Amino acid sequence: MTWLKRIGILFTWLIVLVGGALALISSQNLRESRPLKGYVLTIQNPDNQAFLIEEDLADVLAQAGAPWDSVSRKEINIPMLEENLRKHPLVLGAEVFSTWEGVVRIEIVQKEAKARVINDLEMMYVDQEG
Repeated sequence: MTWLKRIGILFTWLIVLVGGALALISSQNLRESRPLKGYVLTIQNPDNQAFLIEEDLADVLAQAGAPWDSVSRKEINIPMLEENLRKHPLVLGAEVFSTWEGVVRIEIVQKEAKARVINDLEMMYVDQEG
């Protein structure tokens, strides 16, 4: 193979790689700046233990700016929102992400109650962590 042919192949691959990198960067910038269309909240409850409902998380979501209609993804601090959701006493786990369609997906896993404790003043549920 001649040196001219090798240089041609090298430049072709270089152009393809640079073009692909630019396409990825521009699509990410487009995704970051596109206005969001709201959110979808999914709560996974253990069997017969639906203690956590969307209204219980309304304050945390409102502090983060929900319902996020017509704001860009850059305006939402997704890691902070996940951290605040995990601090809720009934939440075992939380995952927050945005889709390509512009919807913020919030997936919550509720803790599983092992026992119920009742005294004169209040009632509480105990999970496996206490």
